[in-house]
Amino acid sequence: MKRITYLSVVCTLLILAGSCASAVVIDFDDLTLGTRYYLGTTFIASGVSITVETYEWDSGVWNTNPGSYAAVADWGDNVGSGNHMYPNNVNLDFDVGVASGLSLEYFESGGNCNVEINGDFRNIQSLDELDGQTVGGVEVTVTATGAFNKYGTMTLSGLVNSFAIGGQELVIDDVTLVPEPGCASILGCGMISVAGSILRRRRRM
Repeated sequence: MKRITYLSVVCTLLILAGSCASAVVIDFDDLTLGTRYYLGTTFIASGVSITVETYEWDSGVWNTNPGSYAAVADWGDNVGSGNHMYPNNVNLDFDVGVASGLSLEYFESGGNCNVEINGDFRNIQSLDELDGQTVGGVEVTVTATGAFNKYGTMTLSGLVNSFAIGGQELVIDDVTLVPEPGCASILGCGMISVAGSILRRRRRM
């Protein structure tokens, strides 16, 4: 009976290990090309809820036009691959839960950008302005390439419990959420506990 119990616990922990180890990559390829998601709506991509929210122009005025949208687009292979997401004068609020890090690929060709991390909101002309800064307690690294540094990768290092991004002429892809370290810690403690129980049982035999 005890062997069955130990086996059940180990199997459960192994299943948890799989979920802990896997980063979530939101590549928008499960969405239909050309679909528009209008202001105030929520949609699901790669199992993650994303809400279309208001966007602040560089003048400080917020865009509340209900006709504003984010669209599933294909901008070629310059950023990610397959489908991309084009937030057209809107912000996309990702339900990240709690992640230990986040990264994304982007292309920007004009206008300003909005970024919110853990409640810390920034209105900037270009994403590379955030390189080396700490936003919402998270270190931001932006690696910009291409003509006028318009292509790049943005990486967040630290615990992320809220994240939103948007722009006027911004395209994003491959938004990657890194699992929180607490998940791995729970798994490790569980495996140690099971191993200890098995060793104690063997010594008694």
